[in-house]
Amino acid sequence: MGRDRPPEAPGGHRVVVLDQRGHGASERRPRDVTREAYVADILAVIDRLGLHRPVLIGQSYGGHTALLAAALAENSGRDRWEEWAAIGVPVLAVLGRRGIVSTEQYDGMAERQPARLHGVGIPDAGHDPHLEQPGVLHAAIRDFLSGIPYGLPDPR
Repeated sequence: MGRDRPPEAPGGHRVVVLDQRGHGASERRPRDVTREAYVADILAVIDRLGLHRPVLIGQSYGGHTALLAAALAENSGRDRWEEWAAIGVPVLAVLGRRGIVSTEQYDGMAERQPARLHGVGIPDAGHDPHLEQPGVLHAAIRDFLSGIPYGLPDPR
């Protein structure tokens, strides 16, 4: 989300920034760089900090890692669309209009999660809106979080 200054979170939310393995201040060349290892890292941070129903935000590979972590409880070897459909929480998809996700791919996401997917397209941004348009991205995140009541009851 921009290491120098994470976005301010609206009422009741707290921002925790995680450097994934091989990125930022984490170990430069970790032995295990599987998706499972990345997901395990996120789940370990959530557990260690005692976070209840955290909102996960990730960019590129980190976005997929967040998707897998969110779907983990219901995931039993599904393909990516089944993983996506299994997510039972609100999802903010932020796409740079010049990015690598096509309109058709986004439409496929929206068809499988029509009630939970909130999409934002950022003009003049490509694959890295957190670097190219950080103010616009942070505003989109704040708006999204403002619509999520803090302390939602666990649906299970």
